[in-house]
Amino acid sequence: MCKSTVSVQSKVIEDYSLELNCINGEKDILTYLPNPNLKALKKKYSHLSCLHFSDEDTGEGKLPVHIILGAADYQRIKTTKPPVLGTNPDVDPGAEFTMLGWTVTGKTMEADSEVERIFMMLSPKEEFEKMCLIEVLGLADTDSRPGDTFHENFKRSLKRLGDGTYSTRLPWKEDHVELPTNRMLAVARLHNTTRRLERVQTLNEYHEVMEAQIKEGILEPIPEESSSENIHYVPHQPDMREDAESTKMRIVYDCSARSSPADPSLNDCLEKGPPLQPLILDILLRNRMLPLSITGDIKKAFLQIKLDPADRDAQCLFWYKNMEEWEMVAYRFTCVIFGAASSPHILGATLENTSSSTERHFQKQSRLC
Repeated sequence: MCKSTVSVQSKVIEDYSLELNCINGEKDILTYLPNPNLKALKKKYSHLSCLHFSDEDTGEGKLPVHIILGAADYQRIKTTKPPVLGTNPDVDPGAEFTMLGWTVTGKTMEADSEVERIFMMLSPKEEFEKMCLIEVLGLADTDSRPGDTFHENFKRSLKRLGDGTYSTRLPWKEDHVELPTNRMLAVARLHNTTRRLERVQTLNEYHEVMEAQIKEGILEPIPEESSSENIHYVPHQPDMREDAESTKMRIVYDCSARSSPADPSLNDCLEKGPPLQPLILDILLRNRMLPLSITGDIKKAFLQIKLDPADRDAQCLFWYKNMEEWEMVAYRFTCVIFGAASSPHILGATLENTSSSTERHFQKQSRLC
């Protein structure tokens, strides 16, 4: 949802302007309304003939709506001048003078039909529904967002593997400096984490999580052909959540760790990408506007996206081979990890690709049926 401030200048009252905080302000035109054809109205209704409207030469067709005023904003432009009404207010359109000029409101009948027309502040049912679409209200994903070029290029770089999963490269900054190995920092942080786990008696639980990740292929031993100069180690630590119903402990990877103030971290070298997460308020409002709502939870979402082997050496860590010998072993991640600055955007882009491909699949199936 894009917010901006605009100033509306009055054409009839000198030095008067209306400052508005607009939602969805990046759209020049929100919707269209039927053209009231003011010249014809003034000829037809004598009580309007002496009024001067700012836009009388609008021609035919529909008029674009650039701004929709809320009730509070409309109160700001109202004046004490009484409205001009026709002899039959239930049928004849009326006019009201505001700080921005004369406005026409009300309803009338088409000359050649029984279709009721409603002007300006009241519109036909289909126009009202169009004005209230979630896209107009700013509650839907827009077609454009900051960083669109990067986002679209990244989505095209995603690879769909044979098993249906996705593989990705890390979105490196073009001008990033070379990553340090971080080996000494990672070893020191490992010893600190080990002592902390021993104090709270959760070392075995932590080791079980690591063992499960190795068994599932989330972690793999660093290949012998990997150059030690290109390996970057990421410190890790436990995140304890005693109030959690399911996972009491999870492992957090510190991709912002620096071996020295002068050295970059992994996150310093990665593009974050534009935010793709919808706002919670938007989700709640959309759920109230639609008859059905489906929610779900993706288990270990980041870990479901595989990392291209070319970038795996940038996400390495140290852990122990077992809890008896305390032999330290180096592993590397085969997937996107929690803690990398780029991971939320990678997940969002992957979900967009999955959603689009699923939609195309069902459209194809419906055509075949």
